[in-house]
Amino acid sequence: MKKLAILIWIYHNDLVGEFFNLLYPLQDLVDIHLSFCQVNDNSKSLAQLNRLCNIKSITYYQNVGADLYSFINTFLNIDNPYFIKLHSKKTRWGINNRCNWRAMLLDSLIGNRETLISNIQYIEKYNLGSIGCGSLIYNNLENKHSDHINQICQKINLEKTVKKLFFAGTMFMGKTQLFQEYINSNTVNQLNEVLQLEHGKINDINKGTYSHSMERVLGYIGAKDGLNPCPLHTFKIKIMDPKLLQKNKYLHMRRMYNDDVYCIEQPNFYGKINSIDSETMQIFWKQKYQVILATYKKISSNTYINTRHIHQ
Repeated sequence: MKKLAILIWIYHNDLVGEFFNLLYPLQDLVDIHLSFCQVNDNSKSLAQLNRLCNIKSITYYQNVGADLYSFINTFLNIDNPYFIKLHSKKTRWGINNRCNWRAMLLDSLIGNRETLISNIQYIEKYNLGSIGCGSLIYNNLENKHSDHINQICQKINLEKTVKKLFFAGTMFMGKTQLFQEYINSNTVNQLNEVLQLEHGKINDINKGTYSHSMERVLGYIGAKDGLNPCPLHTFKIKIMDPKLLQKNKYLHMRRMYNDDVYCIEQPNFYGKINSIDSETMQIFWKQKYQVILATYKKISSNTYINTRHIHQ
């Protein structure tokens, strides 16, 4: 048995190639549990994913409860010390939907071997409840979901933590023993009853939902033993704007597996690397109505400065 189980809900089969490319270098480190929507044609996805040597289970579920229904039912059958919950998210996030938050979430958890090993060591060393993308940690955002959250907490006998933290996008690494205190054979049927009420694409714009509430409850469970950001490697961009210098001298940037880049402190500062060499880097930054190309000069081993400011 591996230390880590990866549980994946695949609804959008056209994203399977991305998952396969991320998982292939990690085969010796993880056990994989696949869940598919039973009304979709999953044959091509299965043919590709079956090339992985560590598939432990393949299950099919109704299109209910978003990505939560398949997770809680598959989760009952794992006994690895740690797990990662993933799903094939297609929506965009942030101002003007400029951020690929699927990539941000996946990159933080399984972006490469070094990232995954570092995450396992980190959650184990500090005995944390859960870790995930630090830029997508939300706090105290129950709003219209409050009544549904209270119902779910009552069903699983969970007392809310002081800090109501959760990972937006619902992809994270967790400690199995902690989560199975609340998601187990005694509670899963009660959770299924409410999640089954919500079919297809679930919208929470006008009212609370059990699926979005369960997303928050998973965060509350993880926070019982500590919910922390993944320890990501970043590079720095030196700030020359005097208004911004009051807060920070540098912005910390994460280059992801797909060459997208985002700012840890403000993830709406999002772009894609155009070119990079030993001296310079060019990034296309996404703006509201346009894309802006910026050129940066390396000034130390891990720090860059915009070429417009080199002579200041």
